Amino acid sequence: MSNSSVEADYKEITEIKINTATSTEEILANIKYNLVKYKFNSITNLIAWRKLKKVAVVGGGPTLKTTKNLLKRSNYDFIIVCGSAHDYLVNNKIIPDFCVVCDPDPLVNKYMKEASIVYPIKYLIASQCSPKTFEFIQNKGIRPHIWNAAANDRNEEIFGPGQLAIGGGCTVGTRAIVIAHCFGYDNIDLFGFDTCISEVGESHAYGFHDEEKEKITKVLDITVGNVKFKMAEYHLGQLMDFKALLASSLKNVNFTVHGDGAIKTLFEMGRKGI
Repeated sequence: MSNSSVEADYKEITEIKINTATSTEEILANIKYNLVKYKFNSITNLIAWRKLKKVAVVGGGPTLKTTKNLLKRSNYDFIIVCGSAHDYLVNNKIIPDFCVVCDPDPLVNKYMKEASIVYPIKYLIASQCSPKTFEFIQNKGIRPHIWNAAANDRNEEIFGPGQLAIGGGCTVGTRAIVIAHCFGYDNIDLFGFDTCISEVGESHAYGFHDEEKEKITKVLDITVGNVKFKMAEYHLGQLMDFKALLASSLKNVNFTVHGDGAIKTLFEMGRKGI
């Protein structure tokens, strides 16, 4: 990791631009191809209302190592895991119900090597993902479900008229939270949503598969409340997206954050302080 180059209070930041490793042209090509090939298996077939029940949404933050034992099947109606944390959960004998993927880089496939038809996991893959990711899951004998990651005011232009698009921001974590809410959950527990780099320099509970491509090259010093956190740019983007969701579509959702980090601190400030 490089030395910090930005220091700010998150409330002073009104906009942050997140650059993807995959070009816009490639993402649009993925969407065009995948919506034709996989439109028969839409995520909309899975949506049902489940008010008052609890769901766990699992990211890959470092505190997942110390909180994963709370992910007991008896505690949750469903467990939803974000793509890169898939193998970490499965290797720890925690089998999720859904795996959400929206990274257009097929590198994400390396985090789902444990995908198997013997597990009752439904794979919710965004239309912007590489066709290689759909093929990877299909080659495991599993039928993936497709969804569209909303593109602000260009949804109809990109996805076509009448296509459902799911918002949430720049990371799979916030998108997975919105998907859980679309499934009807208003009691959501978050695991591995540290949204920061740990004191020992870890950004995830597990290692990278491609250190050169995935390493954090720019570290930000961001203050949340009275606490300073070190973040990658995508951490700050996730924090800002989460703040926006709490003020809009998720304002009536009951959240419990397991572990420590920036989002936990955000909640400790109270929603009025956010």
